[in-house]
Order: sequence, then structure tokens, then C-alpha cells
Amino acid sequence: MLNIDQAAQNLSSYSARYQSLRNIFGVFQQAIETSNKAQFPVKGISVNTDSHTTCHVQFLDRRYVVIFTVANDQGAQMGKISMCREHGDGTRDKTDIGGVTFNGQGILDIQQPVGADAMMLNDDTTCIKLLLNWLVKDVSA
Repeated sequence: MLNIDQAAQNLSSYSARYQSLRNIFGVFQQAIETSNKAQFPVKGISVNTDSHTTCHVQFLDRRYVVIFTVANDQGAQMGKISMCREHGDGTRDKTDIGGVTFNGQGILDIQQPVGADAMMLNDDTTCIKLLLNWLVKDVSA
């Protein structure tokens, strides 16, 4: 069992890592909010960033929730963003439509072609691309 100082130090470290990852999710939230603007090329997407850990998206009378969590990957804390359908009664599908994990620098776990730069969540284009691809995946299923 950890003593109080060790436990407090571990929890403080976890808290700082969580906040860092949550801030990266905030960048994602701001980027996908651009789909609400009139000049956005796809009409009918509505995004509501109503909390620090979720976004609600509506498209074609379908409701979705985008959720931020922290996942452990071989002992390392990674941010995770996943999207699933949400029903009128507030229940959610158990299966995610899409999801990615990212490290503390915002680098996504998506494999890129050899020589290509890593995909990062600090790029609005990448964030929008994720959202649109998840919507396409659900609508075309």
C-alpha cells in the first residue's frame, strides 16, 4: 500500500496529465464547432460543446455524442475520443462509430503512410476530418 505522500504525488501527477489531455480535447471541440458556421461546406451539422468532456452532434435527425476519456495504454495515460449514436431517451449505443487515442502532444494513433507527418489534434483540418468520416461511416452503414 502507498503511504499518503506517495498516493498524493501519484494522484497529483494523474490530475495534471488528465488536465493536459482534456485541454487537447478542448482544441478538438473548438475545431468541430466550425461546422456550425454558415460557410461550412456540409449543411445540417449541429455541434453543441456543452461540457468539458462531451460534445453533442446532430445530423439528418440523428443524434451523436462525442466523449473524452482517459485510457491506459501499457501504463501510459492516453486521451481517447469516441463517438456513438445517442437516442431520444438519452441512451447510447454500446458500439462506437469511431474513435482515436492521442498522447500528451496531441499525436493521434492513426497510421500514416511512410514519410508522412503524424496526424495531430492541434490541426483544425484533422479534427473536422475525424468528425466527417465518423458521420459518413454511420450514415452509409
